[in-house]
Amino acid sequence: MLVDCVGQKFGLLTVVNRASERASNGGVSFICDCECGKRGHIVRSDNLKKARSCGCLRQSRRGEVLTQTRLKELLHYNPETGVFVWRVTRPGPATSSGSAGATNDKGYWHISVDGRVYKAHRLAWLYCYGQFPNGRLDHKDRNSLNNRIANLREATPNQNNVNSKTQRTSRTGLKGVGQRDSRRWVTRVQHNGNRFYIGTFNNVEEAYIARYISAKSLHGEFFHDGRAS
Repeated sequence: MLVDCVGQKFGLLTVVNRASERASNGGVSFICDCECGKRGHIVRSDNLKKARSCGCLRQSRRGEVLTQTRLKELLHYNPETGVFVWRVTRPGPATSSGSAGATNDKGYWHISVDGRVYKAHRLAWLYCYGQFPNGRLDHKDRNSLNNRIANLREATPNQNNVNSKTQRTSRTGLKGVGQRDSRRWVTRVQHNGNRFYIGTFNNVEEAYIARYISAKSLHGEFFHDGRAS
């Protein structure tokens, strides 16, 4: 149970006071302000650590109408660091780094602007180029928090997906390589929604090399072998 958390920040919420009325379960509730501009949002103490916003994070992202001019009125973006800071006073304390926004449950930095929540990398694109990207943005180094403009590039869903690490569920630890039986390894590669069979090999390293060559040819600049880098 959170006893004294006034002034603490949880996602986009900042606790400003303890609510006078008890929650329906008899517990304590807190009054919070949200970065989207909503004030006085009531949250039960047992939900506070799980709450990320007043509900604005669940809003539809469709129909982005924010302009570059409006964005620059409210925020300053440093393309060398990828960090946004507010030009205007916002409710609640700043983050320890002084940056605007917070991380979401998927590991992306997001910022609430004029009541709508945006991913910071999309705002970086708008800030630098005057328009939102047509589709997805890919983080070249696969670090979703590295929003330097040089680390961002427009990508199709397929290009965005291929620039990824090996899945944790992989039994071989090698992207696109699976073990058929105790002595043979099979390798495949995905491209534009299709899955292509490359071959079956008696040696796991041979399977990895065959997949590496095929995937690099298909995926071009978005190719990543799946190994940590």
